[in-house]
Amino acid sequence: MSDSKVFIQDCNDYNSEIIYKKLCRIFEQMRFKVPKGSTVLLKPNILSAVEPSKSITTHPEMVRAVVKYFKKQKCKITISDSSSDTGNSPTNRAFIKTGMKKIAKQEKVDLVSFEATKQKKVKTKGKVLKNIMKSELLLKSDMIINLPKMKTHSLTGLTGSIKNMYGTLSGSQKQKFHYDYQPIERFSELIIDIYEANKPTLNIMDAIVCLEGNGPGTGGHPKKVGKIIVSENGYALDYIQQKIMGFKSNTSVIEQAVKRGYLNKEEVEVIGEYSNLNFKKPVTSSNAIKDLLPSFIVGYAFKQLQRKPVFNNKCTKCAECIKICPVDALKMGNTQPKLNKNRCISCHCCHEVCRYTAVLLKPNLMGKIINKIAELANLT
Repeated sequence: MSDSKVFIQDCNDYNSEIIYKKLCRIFEQMRFKVPKGSTVLLKPNILSAVEPSKSITTHPEMVRAVVKYFKKQKCKITISDSSSDTGNSPTNRAFIKTGMKKIAKQEKVDLVSFEATKQKKVKTKGKVLKNIMKSELLLKSDMIINLPKMKTHSLTGLTGSIKNMYGTLSGSQKQKFHYDYQPIERFSELIIDIYEANKPTLNIMDAIVCLEGNGPGTGGHPKKVGKIIVSENGYALDYIQQKIMGFKSNTSVIEQAVKRGYLNKEEVEVIGEYSNLNFKKPVTSSNAIKDLLPSFIVGYAFKQLQRKPVFNNKCTKCAECIKICPVDALKMGNTQPKLNKNRCISCHCCHEVCRYTAVLLKPNLMGKIINKIAELANLT
């Protein structure tokens, strides 16, 4: 297990000079060393083509500050990600909208989407994932720097360091894996396997302005936290993120990480200050339901809590939700997409990719009742 120290610095705005100084302070505390001339890959969260003000993606000024640090070490730097958008050159569109292209041009560093690189099939030592198509960028980099955004997530509870590495997958792998790896416990194990297969050297979280509610996309709402959080151990960082967000029981990824020995919560040491900010949660925690209900009806409760997409009048019929659906559960109707409920696997890809807040996620009547009981019991 890598060092379980988590370093936190207060930072209240996106001034790259201030962020840079905060990072230097943390790196000095960590005694973090970078061999000069290293090949460095920066992996931000560039979920979709949205403005930085939406707080859905890693802020470009955070990325600029990290670039500045590694440039001083004479490193060769590449920024890369694979957006969840669909259509022609989706990640390139996202690079422009999120401000990444502007930063890369101004700082004179390479910017390339994972899907535009050569891919190689590589064996993994994962629990559920035995091989993966891996970008040559990941294979050739001396250091991988993970730059996640602190956000809630409608499927996994939160998205942080571990989930951010899911974006190293390119092409249709993301959608296929949503279909192949069910239920949420198995999907969480997959996320961990991908993180381990592409393990970052360092995790630097943008927790200055975050996202709460029905994240990780436009269904969420910005929430000021005012922190930069850094750790070599992504599991330790996400565990502290979970505490800041105010989850009262472990999210599925953290639970699986503990079971597999990647996280010992007793060993996590925080250098800095944080508090429980009680984020609005996207869904009832699965572990809270386990604590609340008798074991013989837990499976039934999970099934009832699965939320299906419902479309509102903000829908523009762009059809990105239809293209991204891994099981072809959506077809275009006269005014908006129509859902085949029997096909839907509640992966929430449609909700995640929608740029117009047109996709809502709702449980059935019994799910609403179970959810309300959990809320009244104050478990989420």
